[in-house]
Amino acid sequence: MTKKDREVSEAPLASRLSIGPARQISFVTSDLQRAMAHFAGKLGVGPWFFEPKITFKRNVYRGRDTNAEIAAGLAYSGPIQFEVIQPLDDEPSVYREYLNACPDWMLLQHINMWVEDLGAAVQSAVAEGYEVVQESATALGGLYYLSHPQFAKVCLELSDLGPVKRRIFEAISDAAADWDGSRPIRKGFPLE
Repeated sequence: MTKKDREVSEAPLASRLSIGPARQISFVTSDLQRAMAHFAGKLGVGPWFFEPKITFKRNVYRGRDTNAEIAAGLAYSGPIQFEVIQPLDDEPSVYREYLNACPDWMLLQHINMWVEDLGAAVQSAVAEGYEVVQESATALGGLYYLSHPQFAKVCLELSDLGPVKRRIFEAISDAAADWDGSRPIRKGFPLE
Protein backbone atom coordinates (compact mmCIF):
# COMPACT_ATOMS: atom_id res chain seq x y z
CA MET A 1 0.00 0.00 0.00
CA THR A 2 1.43 3.37 -0.97
CA LYS A 3 1.57 6.37 1.33
CA LYS A 4 -1.20 8.03 -0.71
CA ASP A 5 -3.42 4.91 -0.41
CA ARG A 6 -2.92 4.86 3.39
CA GLU A 7 -3.80 8.54 3.64
CA VAL A 8 -7.03 7.98 1.71
CA SER A 9 -8.02 4.87 3.67
CA GLU A 10 -7.23 6.45 7.06
CA ALA A 11 -8.91 9.79 6.40
CA PRO A 12 -12.08 10.32 8.45
CA LEU A 13 -15.32 10.44 6.52
CA ALA A 14 -16.42 14.04 5.97
CA SER A 15 -20.04 13.09 6.38
CA ARG A 16 -21.89 9.83 6.33
CA LEU A 17 -25.44 8.63 6.37
CA SER A 18 -26.27 7.36 9.85
CA ILE A 19 -29.74 5.91 9.44
CA GLY A 20 -29.04 2.38 10.54
CA PRO A 21 -27.26 -0.76 9.49
CA ALA A 22 -27.57 -2.30 6.06
CA ARG A 23 -29.93 -5.28 6.39
CA GLN A 24 -30.44 -6.54 2.88
CA ILE A 25 -28.57 -6.91 -0.39
CA SER A 26 -30.73 -7.15 -3.46
CA PHE A 27 -30.16 -8.35 -6.98
CA VAL A 28 -32.16 -7.72 -10.14
CA THR A 29 -32.43 -10.55 -12.62
CA SER A 30 -34.20 -11.63 -15.76
CA ASP A 31 -34.67 -15.13 -14.26
CA LEU A 32 -35.86 -15.27 -10.64
CA GLN A 33 -36.05 -19.07 -10.45
CA ARG A 34 -32.52 -19.49 -11.77
CA ALA A 35 -31.16 -16.87 -9.36
CA MET A 36 -32.80 -18.43 -6.29
CA ALA A 37 -31.62 -21.91 -7.36
CA HIS A 38 -28.07 -20.60 -7.75
CA PHE A 39 -27.99 -18.99 -4.29
CA ALA A 40 -29.53 -22.07 -2.65
CA GLY A 41 -27.57 -24.72 -4.54
CA LYS A 42 -24.17 -23.09 -4.90
CA LEU A 43 -23.98 -20.79 -1.86
CA GLY A 44 -26.30 -22.47 0.66
CA VAL A 45 -28.49 -19.36 1.00
CA GLY A 46 -32.06 -20.39 1.71
CA PRO A 47 -34.71 -21.49 1.82
CA TRP A 48 -36.17 -18.95 -0.58
CA PHE A 49 -39.71 -17.65 -0.25
CA PHE A 50 -41.04 -15.93 -3.36
CA GLU A 51 -44.05 -14.07 -4.63
CA PRO A 52 -44.62 -14.62 -8.38
CA LYS A 53 -46.43 -11.30 -8.85
CA ILE A 54 -46.22 -8.15 -6.73
CA THR A 55 -48.22 -5.09 -7.65
CA PHE A 56 -47.70 -1.69 -6.08
CA LYS A 57 -50.35 0.41 -4.41
CA ARG A 58 -48.32 3.41 -5.55
CA ASN A 59 -45.22 3.56 -7.72
CA VAL A 60 -43.58 6.81 -8.82
CA TYR A 61 -40.44 6.40 -10.89
CA ARG A 62 -38.43 9.54 -11.68
CA GLY A 63 -41.48 11.70 -11.00
CA ARG A 64 -43.95 9.69 -13.13
CA ASP A 65 -46.60 7.21 -12.05
CA THR A 66 -45.95 3.70 -13.33
CA ASN A 67 -47.71 0.34 -13.13
CA ALA A 68 -44.61 -1.86 -12.97
CA GLU A 69 -45.02 -5.37 -11.56
CA ILE A 70 -42.31 -7.62 -10.19
CA ALA A 71 -41.64 -11.09 -8.83
CA ALA A 72 -39.40 -11.26 -5.75
CA GLY A 73 -37.72 -13.83 -3.55
CA LEU A 74 -36.28 -13.49 -0.03
CA ALA A 75 -33.85 -15.65 1.94
CA TYR A 76 -31.34 -15.28 4.75
CA SER A 77 -27.75 -16.24 5.37
CA GLY A 78 -27.03 -15.45 9.01
CA PRO A 79 -28.20 -11.89 9.72
CA ILE A 80 -28.15 -10.78 6.08
CA GLN A 81 -31.32 -10.88 4.02
CA PHE A 82 -30.92 -11.60 0.32
CA GLU A 83 -33.53 -10.44 -2.19
CA VAL A 84 -33.84 -11.18 -5.88
CA ILE A 85 -36.24 -9.15 -8.03
CA GLN A 86 -37.42 -9.84 -11.57
CA PRO A 87 -39.35 -7.19 -13.51
CA LEU A 88 -42.43 -8.75 -15.10
CA ASP A 89 -43.03 -6.08 -17.72
CA ASP A 90 -41.42 -3.21 -19.61
CA GLU A 91 -43.02 -0.50 -17.45
CA PRO A 92 -40.53 2.13 -16.29
CA SER A 93 -39.05 1.29 -12.88
CA VAL A 94 -35.75 1.25 -11.04
CA TYR A 95 -35.65 -2.52 -11.67
CA ARG A 96 -36.22 -2.27 -15.44
CA GLU A 97 -33.75 0.63 -15.70
CA TYR A 98 -31.09 -1.42 -13.99
CA LEU A 99 -31.71 -4.59 -15.97
CA ASN A 100 -31.65 -2.63 -19.23
CA ALA A 101 -28.32 -1.04 -18.26
CA CYS A 102 -26.83 -4.28 -16.89
CA PRO A 103 -28.26 -7.12 -18.97
CA ASP A 104 -26.24 -9.85 -17.26
CA TRP A 105 -28.59 -12.34 -15.71
CA MET A 106 -28.08 -11.16 -12.10
CA LEU A 107 -26.26 -8.20 -10.55
CA LEU A 108 -26.36 -6.24 -7.28
CA GLN A 109 -28.96 -3.48 -7.59
CA HIS A 110 -29.49 -2.08 -4.10
CA ILE A 111 -28.60 -2.20 -0.43
CA ASN A 112 -31.52 -1.80 1.99
CA MET A 113 -31.82 -0.17 5.38
CA TRP A 114 -35.02 -0.74 7.37
CA VAL A 115 -36.15 2.35 9.23
CA GLU A 116 -38.79 3.29 11.78
CA ASP A 117 -39.39 6.80 10.38
CA LEU A 118 -39.29 6.57 6.59
CA GLY A 119 -39.87 10.29 5.95
CA ALA A 120 -37.04 11.36 8.26
CA ALA A 121 -34.68 8.76 6.77
CA VAL A 122 -35.37 9.96 3.23
CA GLN A 123 -34.77 13.58 4.31
CA SER A 124 -31.43 12.58 5.86
CA ALA A 125 -30.38 10.77 2.70
CA VAL A 126 -31.35 13.69 0.46
CA ALA A 127 -29.38 16.04 2.74
CA GLU A 128 -26.34 13.79 2.16
CA GLY A 129 -26.64 14.13 -1.62
CA TYR A 130 -28.92 11.21 -2.49
CA GLU A 131 -31.64 11.66 -5.12
CA VAL A 132 -34.99 9.88 -4.98
CA VAL A 133 -35.30 7.63 -8.01
CA GLN A 134 -38.45 5.71 -7.08
CA GLU A 135 -41.07 5.95 -4.35
CA SER A 136 -43.28 2.92 -3.89
CA ALA A 137 -45.89 1.46 -1.57
CA THR A 138 -46.96 -2.16 -1.28
CA ALA A 139 -49.39 -3.91 1.03
CA LEU A 140 -46.43 -4.32 3.41
CA GLY A 141 -45.41 -0.65 3.54
CA GLY A 142 -43.52 2.15 1.87
CA LEU A 143 -40.08 2.22 0.31
CA TYR A 144 -37.77 4.59 -1.50
CA TYR A 145 -34.90 3.93 -3.88
CA LEU A 146 -32.21 6.59 -3.87
CA SER A 147 -29.06 7.11 -5.90
CA HIS A 148 -25.88 9.02 -5.03
CA PRO A 149 -23.70 10.51 -7.80
CA GLN A 150 -20.54 9.03 -6.28
CA PHE A 151 -21.96 5.48 -6.39
CA ALA A 152 -24.73 5.76 -8.95
CA LYS A 153 -24.77 2.14 -10.14
CA VAL A 154 -26.11 0.72 -6.84
CA CYS A 155 -29.16 2.23 -5.14
CA LEU A 156 -29.91 2.70 -1.47
CA GLU A 157 -33.35 1.41 -0.53
CA LEU A 158 -35.02 2.78 2.57
CA SER A 159 -38.12 0.91 3.71
CA ASP A 160 -40.32 1.01 6.75
CA LEU A 161 -40.53 -2.07 8.91
CA GLY A 162 -44.12 -2.45 10.08
CA PRO A 163 -45.37 -5.36 12.19
CA VAL A 164 -46.52 -7.60 9.30
CA LYS A 165 -43.28 -7.15 7.35
CA ARG A 166 -41.29 -7.76 10.55
CA ARG A 167 -43.15 -11.07 11.16
CA ILE A 168 -42.54 -12.21 7.58
CA PHE A 169 -38.83 -11.42 7.82
CA GLU A 170 -38.55 -13.19 11.19
CA ALA A 171 -40.26 -16.30 9.79
CA ILE A 172 -37.89 -16.39 6.80
CA SER A 173 -34.89 -15.89 9.10
CA ASP A 174 -36.09 -18.69 11.40
CA ALA A 175 -36.51 -21.02 8.41
CA ALA A 176 -32.91 -20.30 7.37
CA ALA A 177 -31.56 -21.02 10.85
CA ASP A 178 -32.93 -24.59 10.78
CA TRP A 179 -32.69 -25.21 7.03
CA ASP A 180 -31.45 -28.69 6.05
CA GLY A 181 -31.36 -27.97 2.31
CA SER A 182 -34.82 -29.39 1.59
CA ARG A 183 -37.46 -27.45 -0.32
CA PRO A 184 -35.03 -24.69 -1.35
CA ILE A 185 -37.68 -22.61 -3.16
CA ARG A 186 -41.10 -22.04 -1.61
CA LYS A 187 -43.96 -20.10 -3.14
CA GLY A 188 -45.43 -17.29 -1.01
CA PHE A 189 -44.13 -15.22 1.87
CA PRO A 190 -44.84 -16.80 5.27
CA LEU A 191 -47.54 -14.78 7.00
CA GLU A 192 -47.39 -16.52 10.37
